[in-house]
Amino acid sequence: MESACDLLIALDAGHGGWDGGAIFLNRREKDDNLRLALKVGGKLQDLGLQTLMIRSGDYYVPPEKRAEFANKNDADLFVSFHRACSAKPNEDAGGVECYVYLTAPLEETGRAAQLILSELDAAGVQRIIGVSRGNYGVLRRVSPPAVLLNMGFINNETDNNLFDRKLDSYAEAIAKGISGYFGLLSG
Repeated sequence: MESACDLLIALDAGHGGWDGGAIFLNRREKDDNLRLALKVGGKLQDLGLQTLMIRSGDYYVPPEKRAEFANKNDADLFVSFHRACSAKPNEDAGGVECYVYLTAPLEETGRAAQLILSELDAAGVQRIIGVSRGNYGVLRRVSPPAVLLNMGFINNETDNNLFDRKLDSYAEAIAKGISGYFGLLSG
């Protein structure tokens, strides 16, 4: 088993710069993604893990460069942060979900996704949608186990209120799930 200081977690705040991602009223996905990724990075560092921020400000990084950066630095896990958006604002479309690549081994990558979702469930999200397979370019190109985390629907007021109110708790839960994936005590 590796020690925490030997591990490198790549944190990818989806979108950025000219690519705002989903937008609802004055809320932009790229901003929420960055806020959460930075918080998670701080929590992971508190646990003694090294982090690699794919972007740490409001600029665009192409998906292939995101993966290349994680691969070049030999990341042990890649977590991409996003917000979902339904076709129209709808209280029925809400909750947190995690994606793994189409051919990712579920005993490894799926376990990471499930541990993160379990910790988020305990932290009090609206609901857990679950783990699904997706053909996302950033997941396809990354060598280490990789998950894409949709932290609620940006056009769902309940998800937004929870995201804002529980940002610190969510970051702690995600860090705890990541730590658990590596078999580390999270204190």
